[in-house]
Amino acid sequence: IVDGGWLVHQLKWEKGHTWGNIINAYVQYVQYLGRHSKNIVVVFDGYENSTKDHAHRRRQKMFCHDMKIHNDNVSYSTRETFFSNSKNKTSFIHVLADDLTRENITTLCCRDDADTEIVKQCLQLAEGGSVLLRAEDADILLMLTHHFDMTKHNTIVFSTSNGSYSINELGQSLTTVQRNCLLFAHAFTGCDTVSAIRGFSKEAIFKTLCTESLTPRIDVFYSDESGHSQIEDAGIEIFQIIYKCPSTP
Repeated sequence: IVDGGWLVHQLKWEKGHTWGNIINAYVQYVQYLGRHSKNIVVVFDGYENSTKDHAHRRRQKMFCHDMKIHNDNVSYSTRETFFSNSKNKTSFIHVLADDLTRENITTLCCRDDADTEIVKQCLQLAEGGSVLLRAEDADILLMLTHHFDMTKHNTIVFSTSNGSYSINELGQSLTTVQRNCLLFAHAFTGCDTVSAIRGFSKEAIFKTLCTESLTPRIDVFYSDESGHSQIEDAGIEIFQIIYKCPSTP
């Protein structure tokens, strides 16, 4: 499994190369990554409308005008400048996805953020064999660890530029309570779509959640049947415990 958001930043765009040269280099790179695999799946974000739009804008340091991609035309922009325009990035991904598909590489383009789809693909494929995931996203690592089931999933290895992580070993190193708290703690304490809690680190809140018997309240957030008022009440109680604030009638 290849995270498309990770993939598009892996190759340097050589000066004077045409769009066809650049796209072909990406295709060859994906084929190289999957040279020992029976199946390769590349999953791309949806960049025109995403739950991470505000995060993308916050990280943006430059801007590029809209550009057209034609195989025989030379790219006169750097990769970073070109991708600073979300429309350009979307166009590039669509062209790259078409070329990958023509090479019999399974390619998925998500409507919004791809993290959930990447985790879903990993878990599905892990039911029939071992899976190697190429990505750099902590959200994906935490979701995989939370949802991994040692009774039905084979080996999943999360490979990053800083090393590889065995999801099996991570799951075994956590208690049942810790695994239940892990995903909630990450989202509740600040991620791409949630503001951080001032004055508390993720580690400190994770330890608090694991030691305060908060499983029933956390499960409210995991349940599809929970209503807005139930989630609000559970969230307030959790905040009161984090800040050591006595409950009010």
